[in-house]
Amino acid sequence: MRSSSKFIWAIGLGSVLLSGAAMAKPFSYNYVEGGIADVEDDDNNDADYMFAGGSLALDPQQQILLRASASNLDYDNNVELDAISILSLIHI
Repeated sequence: MRSSSKFIWAIGLGSVLLSGAAMAKPFSYNYVEGGIADVEDDDNNDADYMFAGGSLALDPQQQILLRASASNLDYDNNVELDAISILSLIHI
């Protein structure tokens, strides 16, 4: 009796996992991301780091993508570093 109960639980769990994968949305290159971090270097200088970025599929059939991001690293002693990147991808 005990082994059949484990078998039924295994079938039920497998069904749940498979049904979740079947109902998943198709893959998309469109996303937005961001974050913030507190950075400390070896000399105990404190800094704050912030970034934001994302991607947009301009033509999903041809796989033409536009990706951009911006980040900022700001040290306490007024040293500030900025980075901006824009990238266009065409998958052939």
